[in-house]
Amino acid sequence: MAAWRLTGTSSAEKSTAASDGVAVTGQGGQEKGADWFEGNRWKTGNGFLLWEVGRGLDAGTPHVLEIEPVFDDAKPQELKLESLCVAGGKATVTLLQTAAE
Repeated sequence: MAAWRLTGTSSAEKSTAASDGVAVTGQGGQEKGADWFEGNRWKTGNGFLLWEVGRGLDAGTPHVLEIEPVFDDAKPQELKLESLCVAGGKATVTLLQTAAE
């Protein structure tokens, strides 16, 4: 079994995550029933992120994790993913697409 944990910072108030095309819900740091994670709880500068976005995954099967910030068009914001930690078996991380600079 494998698990994913994500760390970083965000000035966006929230972001969504999907694992294998299914919205991540029921994780620590999420409101009950929510499909989003808090990014900047106090709405000042950047908030620290520590999200568990998957657990109990088959380490021998490829999985896709999608992270999408929910930006406010009225102000500049960012989402910085500093690390994606993978635990369990022979689990690895492969970048599928890079963001445009």
